[in-house]
Amino acid sequence: MPVSPKLFRNTLAKFCTGVTIVTTKSQDGLHGLTVNSFTSVSLDPPMILICIQKNGLSHSTLYECEDFVVNVLSEEQKELSDRFANPALDSEERFLDLNFRLSENSVPILAGNLGHLECRLVDRFEGGDHTIFIGQVENGDFCAGKQPLLFYDGGYAYLVS
Repeated sequence: MPVSPKLFRNTLAKFCTGVTIVTTKSQDGLHGLTVNSFTSVSLDPPMILICIQKNGLSHSTLYECEDFVVNVLSEEQKELSDRFANPALDSEERFLDLNFRLSENSVPILAGNLGHLECRLVDRFEGGDHTIFIGQVENGDFCAGKQPLLFYDGGYAYLVS
């Protein structure tokens, strides 16, 4: 018999993760959402995965996209994480007055991030109430000297130096 959803969720909350905002584009415009279900898959070729809830605001856009960017958030970007996690805000409101530049494929790269990975969507798999998206990393960059924004036990956490 599987573990109860409550026990599963509470146990996973004890696993500290980084926080990202995944951005993409569609014919309707720019899209983005806060994601902490992100990990590397392969070094050769360089591949990552993200898991997105099927009933989420940006799921259908990601499902149909060709390219996306994983923006790894720095500890100064908590408000940005909250903005892109807010289901009451549509895509246009999430990008309103936001500082970003566009990748070669016209996907937003957020200013002030800890790093970013520009990905081409290569596969997707069903995973219960989520879809697992596999991206091949085509380009990226990072900023040395910044600290990450972390998520732990239902809230934000910070590294102590």
